[in-house]
Amino acid sequence: MPTIVDPDGLFDNAVDSAGASVYIDTALRTIKIRNNSAAPKGPTLDETGVTLQSLYSFLKQEWKDDPNGKSLIAYPFPLVAITPEQFEWRFGWSPADDSSRSLIRTAGWREFSTDDTTLKRQYIGTISLGNIDGDQNQNDAGDQDFVYYAFFDSANGTSKAGPFNYDFPGEVNQAVLTYKDSDANGVSELDYRGDILRLFIRQEGKTYDQTDTVDIGLSAGTTLPYNTQRFPLVEGNDLKITGAGGVSDATIEAAKAAGQKYSTTGDGSTIEYLAVDELSNTFGYSEDLLGGPYNFGVKIRSASGVDGTTPLTNQELYAWVQYNLRQDSDIEFAAGSVKNGKLADELLAFVGDTLTTKPVTNIDQTGTVTGVAITNVNADDINNTQLFNTGGSLQSFPFSTAISIGFSQDILEDSANAKVFVYYDHTRDYAVGAEIGTSIDIANVGISATDSYQDSANFILNGAVSFTPVLTALNGPQNVNGLNPAVEADAYFRLHKSSGTGANHNVIWKVTAVGDSSHFAAITIDDTVAPINETLNTAGDAIYTHPINSPGALLLDSAGVVGGENIVAQAAVSDLASSSLTNNRFVVSYAFDNNTQKDREGGQPFDVNVRAIGLNNGSWVEQTATITEQNTNSISVVSAVERNYSDPA
Repeated sequence: MPTIVDPDGLFDNAVDSAGASVYIDTALRTIKIRNNSAAPKGPTLDETGVTLQSLYSFLKQEWKDDPNGKSLIAYPFPLVAITPEQFEWRFGWSPADDSSRSLIRTAGWREFSTDDTTLKRQYIGTISLGNIDGDQNQNDAGDQDFVYYAFFDSANGTSKAGPFNYDFPGEVNQAVLTYKDSDANGVSELDYRGDILRLFIRQEGKTYDQTDTVDIGLSAGTTLPYNTQRFPLVEGNDLKITGAGGVSDATIEAAKAAGQKYSTTGDGSTIEYLAVDELSNTFGYSEDLLGGPYNFGVKIRSASGVDGTTPLTNQELYAWVQYNLRQDSDIEFAAGSVKNGKLADELLAFVGDTLTTKPVTNIDQTGTVTGVAITNVNADDINNTQLFNTGGSLQSFPFSTAISIGFSQDILEDSANAKVFVYYDHTRDYAVGAEIGTSIDIANVGISATDSYQDSANFILNGAVSFTPVLTALNGPQNVNGLNPAVEADAYFRLHKSSGTGANHNVIWKVTAVGDSSHFAAITIDDTVAPINETLNTAGDAIYTHPINSPGALLLDSAGVVGGENIVAQAAVSDLASSSLTNNRFVVSYAFDNNTQKDREGGQPFDVNVRAIGLNNGSWVEQTATITEQNTNSISVVSAVERNYSDPA
């Protein structure tokens, strides 16, 4: 039944009996409120309780009419109503017991001794706003989820008392004791009135929530009132626990011992609250956070307890952390004050498929709100992980993509006799209308004076220019041609016409002399076409640097070393022995955001040229593909059958 809000729903008896919902005891000056639903005498009151306003109204009627002949008017009236949700029990009157108090709804109150001055008890009424599964009578099918609460020091955020469960499951409407002096001697047995009251809902397979008196507008240090306060608090199904890839409590419980996957003993994943913030570039990341380093005050290390190193997936780590946050025990495996799991701030949340950390109160830093880092992040989850840094916001790791290359069976059958090479098709486009202003003029085309098999030309870049190979050639020591010998390998380029046709399309050149940042001379390095004088002035016409099929061709550096160096990228070269492959695929983890080899622009799509060659079974083959910002870029390389290779013993 619903909470009683009408005094007609209450019934007093001349003597105390189980059938009556209320018993007024004039000798003890107590009001008993009971659940009489099992043996009702008159209206029924069950665990849904009665509002104090309704009880107050009922008592006024009883004092006026005295239906049970108790001479009630001879006694002072028990209650002073300040508002419909705030009351004072006066003249030594009080609820008969804690069971009676637990059935009072939508009210806060004070209880005074017979001198009407000495405060004996004070309660704040708490009502939750939002869905919480369960009902106070616990007689409906489904989950019966309990909210719990605790008190925290308003100065430093440390826990003072709790956790305490509410008496009934489901959405909250119950008063919480904040002051007690049971013998009225002026010395309190407990006093939480100056503290922060925080409510929590944390159930397996449900989303977590917490809210406190500061969140609803009562500043820290403000004396808690004795009226009714409303707290937003909601739960819902957590598909990251109950859905695909989720991990249940039972799974963690079965593997939480030392040396097991979900160990809670400190040899696997751990939670550490730092006495002093640490910088992210000290956490062992292969690449620091974008724009980092950043400060963090809490570290969550992701690792299986089986070996202490293999990272958990984000979903596994999330389930493990959520499990810990429901434990009424210390969840930290390092020095410092006790961090009771049930009272600790939430650490993680999923936003879609992205695991994010949350700002938390760090009691080892006197209640400072700090950021939370995850260390040893699973490589497969790095693009779906964001960390909230101290005093900042969510920070992301540089995007990494897996370049996954599959091969036809012919070349795989060559095993260690076959090799694969992963080159940039070119490292960067210097396009008209972007890096090059208005046009590229090609003039004075003719036979090279130094080699009759090559052509030469003068190049003029018009408008604003940012053409790294020429600018680099001008820096440092120069030879007689105005070139810096140290970067001569970078002076190869390929002309590209956006129309896709034309005499100068895909011709590869080498810079031979530099006048200034807009004027240079070059010669062709192939004789596939005869170049002509021409102006390239269509948007998209471009110069491609470090082109494949030139001495400037560049192997991918899978580790993402910052450019400007002569990089040897061994990780982009491999034999095709089974030990070098994963499921018959060659996989390169590429730092999409941070890799700036030579003049490559981080975070931009680029083309690769994959070349593979076998001996006995697979012939030479190449495949060009565009690498974009996605978790996996798949490339298929199909080789023709080799029919002519011969190497007699």
